[in-house]
Amino acid sequence: MADLNQISFSGRLARNAEVKKLGDRDRLSFSVACNPAFDRDAAPIWYSCLDFYSEKRAWMLEALTKGAQVMVTGKLTVTEKGDKTYHNVDVNSFEVFKPKGAKAAAPADAGGVDDEIPF
Repeated sequence: MADLNQISFSGRLARNAEVKKLGDRDRLSFSVACNPAFDRDAAPIWYSCLDFYSEKRAWMLEALTKGAQVMVTGKLTVTEKGDKTYHNVDVNSFEVFKPKGAKAAAPADAGGVDDEIPF
């Protein structure tokens, strides 16, 4: 059986996402603070996240802004340098959640569809 390296977590973005050039590819970089201890005073775990980026995925920069809540799944790499521990995640997928109190977009016009049920 093969080993599996996968992590899923949710948290809030520490700053706006940014695009970085790594080799010949553009990568989207963002940091997430996760506090799994249910204690506001506890120190969060910080994750540095990288995902592939292209112009077709420009919506990512608009959605990934400071304070946004996200759910991330990816491959975890932990490195230690001196007395610091770094959690790096190669992102497989993520979802951005709407903040509390955010208004939903108005529904598009149905184009004259009759809502009446014929039976």
